Amino acid sequence: MEFGTVVAAISNAIKIALDAKLVYLYVFGDHFPHLHVHLAPHNDGDIYQDDVVKNSLNLSEETVGSEEVKRMISSINSAMKF
Repeated sequence: MEFGTVVAAISNAIKIALDAKLVYLYVFGDHFPHLHVHLAPHNDGDIYQDDVVKNSLNLSEETVGSEEVKRMISSINSAMKF
């Protein structure tokens, strides 16, 4: 229950800070017991479409520069309401 509450709060902050329509939650766990998630902001027409989920696009690791990432993190932190 706590995990869901935290994910919902962070997802809401991402939506507010990055003006996202949705926030996708990708859950990963593989060869050893663990859980890790990615929260991905989504708007119509962006890269988070079926091709990304199916891993059929060849995306560069440098889709967003480090300064833009710092700005996004700062905006999300400001939108957090814990």
